[in-house]
Amino acid sequence: MQARVAQVVVEGKVATLDVLHTHRRTAQQSGDAGGDYLMTGKGNQPELRAAVEDCFAPHRAPD
Repeated sequence: MQARVAQVVVEGKVATLDVLHTHRRTAQQSGDAGGDYLMTGKGNQPELRAAVEDCFAPHRAPD
């Protein structure tokens, strides 16, 4: 995936990636090129899930 990101213009664009391409290097490369990204995560990675939940916790609507 990193080779593909290097081949396209991502500046000012948002890339959506499925769980197969959810990697730090891909995110870093997209960000360095001026793009943004949405990546999916699965429940089989509890540390990643906890990190994402912690990131969004301050923005959650009250129950």
